[in-house]
Amino acid sequence: MAKCIIFEKAAGEVAIITPAGNTAIESQIKFVPKGANFEIVDVKDLPSDRLFRDAWKKNGNKVETDLVTAKDLAHQWRRAVREEEFAPLDKEVTIHIKNPTKVDEIESRRQAVRDKYEVIQTEIEDCMDEDQLRTVLAMRKIDQR
Repeated sequence: MAKCIIFEKAAGEVAIITPAGNTAIESQIKFVPKGANFEIVDVKDLPSDRLFRDAWKKNGNKVETDLVTAKDLAHQWRRAVREEEFAPLDKEVTIHIKNPTKVDEIESRRQAVRDKYEVIQTEIEDCMDEDQLRTVLAMRKIDQR
């Protein structure tokens, strides 16, 4: 069974050392920072999906997704998608800045975008687990940016 070393970096992120080829796992311990608490685990026990890799936390000899951090990531991705949706409207406002009627119409569309993403923000916050969060992101077509 393939093994790897898991440990927490100073800022709390999970680091993983996976030896190449037939290198003995024990020979890789020297790459763990001095004083770091580490575990040797089966690679198969790591989360198989890396979507929330930046939300992984070490919990004993397991790697788990921290839901609060995963939600923060989801909000970052939501904001990036929202900005992409706003970009053409921002450009339109600049072009029509001297036409108040047109600017009002564009601002109405901008408000619709704000309202849409406010609902998505609430949906993300209401998630009780990683599976629900994945469902919201997939349903709303929000991905890593």
